[in-house]
Amino acid sequence: MYLRDARILIIGLAALGAMLGAAGAQQPVDATSLTGTTWRWDFQDEPNKATNILSPNQTILFEPDGSYFAQADCNSVRGGYSAQEDGSIDITPGPSTLVWCGEGTLGDEFMRLLDRVISYSLSPLGDLVLHLDDETGTLTLRALHEVTGTVIYLPRVALPDDVTVTVTLEDVSLADAPSVELGRHTFYPQGAQVPLRFSVSYLAQAIGESGRYTIRVRITDPDGTLLWVSDTSTPVITGGNPTSDVEVRVVQP
Repeated sequence: MYLRDARILIIGLAALGAMLGAAGAQQPVDATSLTGTTWRWDFQDEPNKATNILSPNQTILFEPDGSYFAQADCNSVRGGYSAQEDGSIDITPGPSTLVWCGEGTLGDEFMRLLDRVISYSLSPLGDLVLHLDDETGTLTLRALHEVTGTVIYLPRVALPDDVTVTVTLEDVSLADAPSVELGRHTFYPQGAQVPLRFSVSYLAQAIGESGRYTIRVRITDPDGTLLWVSDTSTPVITGGNPTSDVEVRVVQP
């Protein structure tokens, strides 16, 4: 009697374990689940090492037409991809800007790893998992939200060709504490004039319903000299404030 009950218990526990394993397993996703979301590289799992990616500047956006736009640190990359129903995917690099992003950049490594991706899946938490060739590891990318808008100024002055525009999303919820940067977009107009379009990505988990968030803009020359800056708060996201068509006015310091 006891032996029979023990066998039933063991079989039941085995079945429960199988169900839990299946629930936590990564499942292939169709290509429509890839598109319309900016994914940020947050984690790399290798056979003998797991690494949290502390530089948040590596992202990729898959377009429905089979193209993608990637941010590789301070460089922008266009390319193509082909995703199949079985979860296989081929990511092909394309034209890229060639700006030097400084020591310790992960932009080049991000693009090299994307070229080695052979399949993809979604984790139970909704993260995008990219599987590398030869079972050498995975890249975990988290879904981002975006604040989009334009940078403007009123004086009829041409913007120099070699300026750098830095747009940051900041948490200013605590009045007596420094702001906390939640997202950053750095780009180079290369002769383009205002209005300059921008998009800043952020993790939804970083936003609180009662929090206060703002967009700040700095425009500098190659030596780092500040040419234009936003001197007033531009609230976004919460409290009925927008996440798109945000207009940020900058002034000369």
